[in-house]
Amino acid sequence: MKINIKKAAAAALLVLFAASGCSATGNEGVGRRTFALGTVCEQKIYDGSESAAADLLKEGENEINRMDALISTSRDSSEINKIAQAAGDSVECDESVVELVARAKQLSEQTEGAFEPTLGALIAAWDFNGTPRVPSEEEIKTLLKTVDSSKIKIDEDADTIAVEKGQQIDLGGIAKGYIADVLTELYRKNGVERALINLGGNIRAIGEFTLGIRDPQGESDDYVCTITLKDSSIVTSGAYIRNFEQDGVVYHHILDPKTGKPAESDLLSVSIVCTESAVADAYSTAVYVLGEKEGLALVERTEGAECLLVTEDNRVVMSSGFKAQCAPQFADGTSYTWE
Repeated sequence: MKINIKKAAAAALLVLFAASGCSATGNEGVGRRTFALGTVCEQKIYDGSESAAADLLKEGENEINRMDALISTSRDSSEINKIAQAAGDSVECDESVVELVARAKQLSEQTEGAFEPTLGALIAAWDFNGTPRVPSEEEIKTLLKTVDSSKIKIDEDADTIAVEKGQQIDLGGIAKGYIADVLTELYRKNGVERALINLGGNIRAIGEFTLGIRDPQGESDDYVCTITLKDSSIVTSGAYIRNFEQDGVVYHHILDPKTGKPAESDLLSVSIVCTESAVADAYSTAVYVLGEKEGLALVERTEGAECLLVTEDNRVVMSSGFKAQCAPQFADGTSYTWE
């Protein structure tokens, strides 16, 4: 079996350079990197004093690690696993976990189930982060019965969450975006005007930056275009990021909640731009699952969201406001047709 798992930080976006502007920290900024949430998490602040930036970055790292401990499916002690183990009984949770699960449930409804936080049991069965395997048809059929976010019971007053027996919440498709939003709020409360948060390729910009959207058919340093990102988030998803091959068939990690199997999409990659990083995160998965036509329609009816799609037939499709918001500059020598 051939396994291909690329580092998510390189797989989605390549940061080319920050917008010009001098500050006490200098053009290079002050950065901090840690491994959490199953990926490399980077924070960089480009203004304020060096000592103040360093203190704030440490506070941000502490929050990343705190959330990781609460929602990780690989830690028996996490609240997400305690919810699954309770099998129907309500579990008192940290307020941020309640807020995150509630937002995940909302976005599942908003995407008509294309983004689905109760895929946990199926994700565990495919085991893309461990030793990947293809579950039997019978196993998939059984586990599909646990996929239904409407059955998550949330009491926001009591800070409790309950799921049905066999259900398992997996927040991998929204957690990094949610945490990026939390860090953004933390930075802004402390007067930061220019910073870049990169949680495994989920990018949140405070201020203006120029980024490159990776070519899903190229090398890690090849890009389809550069864009200007200002006070927004961009998240890219695609089947090329994590997959494995078995008996001549390639299986990728983006599961279709309707089938319990890797989504059969006409898209190679999806890049979502949105002020709320949690939405960008969830939508990058949902649009890939839905495919070009339905995915683009979802973005167009969502206020504040834009997208750039790379299709299997080598077209680049943008939502109606993407050009105006992101000013894409297309790479020389590209083989794509732009629409």
